[in-house]
Amino acid sequence: MQAVVSVGLCSVSLGPLSAVAMSDELPNSDRGWAVSVFGGMLTENSFIDSLYSINERWANDYLAGVDVTYTYYRLPTLPVDLDIDVTAAKRFGIDHQWDFGVIPMVRWKEFPWNNYICTNFRVGLVGADYVTGISPWELHWAGNGHGSRFLNYLCLELDFKPSAASNFEWYVGWHHRSGIFGLINDTWGGSTYMDTGLRRAYPVKTDTHYI
Repeated sequence: MQAVVSVGLCSVSLGPLSAVAMSDELPNSDRGWAVSVFGGMLTENSFIDSLYSINERWANDYLAGVDVTYTYYRLPTLPVDLDIDVTAAKRFGIDHQWDFGVIPMVRWKEFPWNNYICTNFRVGLVGADYVTGISPWELHWAGNGHGSRFLNYLCLELDFKPSAASNFEWYVGWHHRSGIFGLINDTWGGSTYMDTGLRRAYPVKTDTHYI
């Protein structure tokens, strides 16, 4: 289950290397660092079913943790940010493992209703996730008899905040581990925690970035 505009332009050429510096006063939540705290619950549905099912089945297993996000690039022509997320979480209930993940994320920031409630969508399809032990749930669905501590990390999020300039956002998300159909350590199944969290952005105080 599972969980950041004065315009000036100058160019500098250094032989074969060149950089363009843009003075770009961005909304606070669009760049820099962000930290979130989140909690979630293990769904017994498959990952695909968990995206649309209105009859979600839950296990007595939970996840709570901290996520650090760094926004390293904002596309100049599209409402898109590129992020890196690093997550540390603890499972409790049936399971007691620690869960650590890192994943590149893409944030889409433009929806037609954003003047009423600012909504962003974040997605990361390929990341790395490591747990300190194999849970009974993951072992049951692994398909190889032993599971894997290291698996792919897939993350989806819907983020909501009062305005684009707000430093705070609330989100709901999917924290999914899998072996990508046997590609990783011959592991097929995994686990999906559906989570919710609160993120606080800490924008970089600079007027210049390079593209």
